[in-house]
Amino acid sequence: MLFGFATSLVAMISQALAIIPGFLTTLLLKYQLIIVDVFAHFSFSSITIPPFHWSLMVMMYILLFSWIHTLSKTEKENVI
Repeated sequence: MLFGFATSLVAMISQALAIIPGFLTTLLLKYQLIIVDVFAHFSFSSITIPPFHWSLMVMMYILLFSWIHTLSKTEKENVI
């Protein structure tokens, strides 16, 4: 991403000069895609999460927000 950003900055100045960092960016991206493709073929590279009901998700968010609220109240009491 850094090289892509650098390429775009150089391209604003001169499109002819942007070929050099653009070539390097392309090489790095191809390398990354090859590595991802190799590791994607391992059997343990992905897991399947069984579907769950939407009400469970709502309940989990309610518990999470109540926990955060309790923590923030406790912090305020400790500051005073």
